Amino acid sequence: MGGNVGPVSTALLSPGWNLTQSLARLISIAGVIGGVGGLGLDLIFQPDGEKTAVFIPFATSIIGLTIGAVTSRNRVDDFSNADGASGALSGALFKLDKGDFGVGIPTPMPTFLRGDLPSGGTALEPAASFTLFAARF
Repeated sequence: MGGNVGPVSTALLSPGWNLTQSLARLISIAGVIGGVGGLGLDLIFQPDGEKTAVFIPFATSIIGLTIGAVTSRNRVDDFSNADGASGALSGALFKLDKGDFGVGIPTPMPTFLRGDLPSGGTALEPAASFTLFAARF
């Protein structure tokens, strides 16, 4: 029953949250960081019981999600324009726009790499590049 209460209550309450895709990603990343931190604590303290070893990453991921949600509560996501598409910083995984941080999906860009041939010459080889970080100050 508890597994059904969460999705139903989220569906009923979410229209008032104004949660953008970028903010949802930030909150999710905070939860993942919390869970990874809990796994690190497991490695450091090496708990005896399996239940304790599972509970620590679970608890730290919940703490990470809570911290992510609380710290982004009053945040305005200005990485999107009216169409919902990112502006000048589109295609980057991490975006810093005039002090505001965001997360996006890196877009592959076609490019060419110069490669050395066994005969001593060079050739252009097709490749893809990704923008991991973009900033505007």
